[in-house]
Amino acid sequence: AYDVRTTGGEHTVESGWTLTRLSPLLSWLDDGAVDVADAVEAAVRRMLCFPLYRAWPLCAAVVADVRHLLHAGRAHVLRALLDVKRVLDDTAHAYFRRLS
Repeated sequence: AYDVRTTGGEHTVESGWTLTRLSPLLSWLDDGAVDVADAVEAAVRRMLCFPLYRAWPLCAAVVADVRHLLHAGRAHVLRALLDVKRVLDDTAHAYFRRLS
């Protein structure tokens, strides 16, 4: 949701980097988030530390976007996850996933 909000839905060459840095699971294979609140807290912390645009109102808008996406239903969530997969498959970091 962060990448879509900051790029207007048009992914850039930095989109793969942004997605992997903002997600603790994709960045360090950390599955430490026990519940939704922990996952949101970890994502907001990373949104305030790593990317170019760092602002609390942007974090709140991204969390609201994710909430709206989850309430929209399974098809919307699946479409978003497939979009993330497509972006990550097209990045220079894709070779790490192909090693296994």
